[in-house]
Amino acid sequence: MKNFNEFLVEGRIKEEQLNDWISIFTWEDIDDLYEDEEFEPEPITLSEKISATSRLRKGQQMKGKSARLQTSKRMVLQRASSPQVLNKRAKAAARRMLMKKFLQGKDKGQLSAQERDRIEQRVSGLISMQPAMVTKMLQKVRELERSRMKARK
Repeated sequence: MKNFNEFLVEGRIKEEQLNDWISIFTWEDIDDLYEDEEFEPEPITLSEKISATSRLRKGQQMKGKSARLQTSKRMVLQRASSPQVLNKRAKAAARRMLMKKFLQGKDKGQLSAQERDRIEQRVSGLISMQPAMVTKMLQKVRELERSRMKARK
């Protein structure tokens, strides 16, 4: 297996390109990486089969909980994210960045299954063989997190 520096030397992706890609990343590119599960105070369990009346009741319960969920979401957004969460977001952002570059402006949904699998394999191979890419993205995610926290004050 090649290390990342050998991969860069082969000319597939230059380190300057990688730095350019990371530098143009903005908060809007990663804001959807904040998952709703992070804001839920307790897990919600549903059985496989649910009757119509139970479904209506559950919907009413969720409507009643929506204010609580929004409040907990605001509270969570006031705190800084843990290093594990930041690392998970950086990995997802790096994966998304590579996917965007390999798609070359095409919509992922419009690709055939074979093309989609091929691109997924390329992205997975790059992410697994190079934690440095995730580390560089982690720096950018931390910077964006700090700017989000500063804007909050």
